[in-house]
Amino acid sequence: MKKIKYTPFKQINIYHIYDYYDEPILYSFTSDTGQLYIANFIDYEEKSDTDVWAFLPVTFDKLRHLENSDISLLDLYKNPVSKITFIEKKNTDQDEFFIQETSEISSSCLPDEDSFIEYEDISTLKNSMVSDQINTDNRYGIDFSIQPIQYKHEVSIGIYTRLLNEIQNLLTAIKQPKKSKTLLKSYVEDSTTQLQVVGTYPGSFGTKLLSSGISSLINDDEALPYKELVELFQDTQNGNEIEPNEIVEKYGWLVLEHLNKFSECITGVKGGKIKAEIPRPGENTEIVNSHFTPNNISKFISKIDKLSHTINEETKNLSGYLTRYDFNQKKFTLTVIDGNDKSFNYNGIVKTEREKFVIPAFGHAKLKVTVSSDHLNRVKERVTYELLSWESSDDSD
Repeated sequence: MKKIKYTPFKQINIYHIYDYYDEPILYSFTSDTGQLYIANFIDYEEKSDTDVWAFLPVTFDKLRHLENSDISLLDLYKNPVSKITFIEKKNTDQDEFFIQETSEISSSCLPDEDSFIEYEDISTLKNSMVSDQINTDNRYGIDFSIQPIQYKHEVSIGIYTRLLNEIQNLLTAIKQPKKSKTLLKSYVEDSTTQLQVVGTYPGSFGTKLLSSGISSLINDDEALPYKELVELFQDTQNGNEIEPNEIVEKYGWLVLEHLNKFSECITGVKGGKIKAEIPRPGENTEIVNSHFTPNNISKFISKIDKLSHTINEETKNLSGYLTRYDFNQKKFTLTVIDGNDKSFNYNGIVKTEREKFVIPAFGHAKLKVTVSSDHLNRVKERVTYELLSWESSDDSD
């Protein structure tokens, strides 16, 4: 069993729950990259008060057979989709993840031969709708919507949650002094710029956000971050009219860094709209709004990043565990473990043509390694990895 130094699931969406004891102990879920897993509580280590979980990759077809009791839970371990399984060991002090050959999981941790699942889906999906008008309790509001390219009314949970998170980070960064290099705790906890999701409204993924705190109604400095947030998106649409030096002076690198992160999240999005609602005395509301497109934001970022770059490139052939592969988002993680059981994660961009690989799996990767300066992210050197090819040991069997 080899330890990995990161959490393989940033976001999960529980699909079905099959067994429950104070909490779900056997369930299926999809990861932020769309991979389907069975989560199985397999052991309790009494001495260290540690819960042990196994996360087995599974296909929808195999899951259907499992839910129909055509196969047992033990069959997933004996005939796995991948030879590699994620193992989690969790207690009150730490949460550690490992990768292990599925065949090497202790027999004492495996389910009984007659462990079958009988599942009947009785859940219903209800739409959450709220008024398009700002609440009467004088909270600041933001309406944020996107229009996906592929499906009009479907979007990845991972994409949308990351976009909303960067909206929050942008608002926090705008509130801070221009020379700030990181998001500061005092500003992160500021209730007037801390946003809450209160529901959705008609449109392509329209989401209503309200501030945790109440507006003072007459404090223009308090309302300024909301105006500047929308103004930032307006500036991204101005194309050749922008002056990079003026933009950097106006917003600062921290804001532009999070705009860059926002830009990286909107693959698969045609465009979007953002509107700020600022409560004013006499039950009045000041409204500022803007639209945006990924292409214009990308051009805006490229124009801002005019500083010199030093670039060195080389190709590496490495053997390791492919623990993440997201063809749509063009992202991967390769975990390489040396002879001293120390692991190193290569996170980068997918440049292969194949859409899916079984995750996790052991194999051989060809990487393009680029070392460059990156002033937009305020670092002297930035190392990026591109996955040029991957050959899994499963594929070669």
